[in-house]
Amino acid sequence: MDCRAQISFEYLVLATFAIILAIAAALLLDTLRTISLSSQAKILNYRNKTIESILG
Repeated sequence: MDCRAQISFEYLVLATFAIILAIAAALLLDTLRTISLSSQAKILNYRNKTIESILG
């Protein structure tokens, strides 16, 4: 009976670790997405300014 409890506790710890890892990965992806969108907006702004300076 003690062996079953030990295995159950180990699965609980493993599941908790997997959930925390998934949350951390989701937060990292969201941060990278935000940085990517910000960089894309800056690049588009620089492009538009360059085109305006060439044409104007």
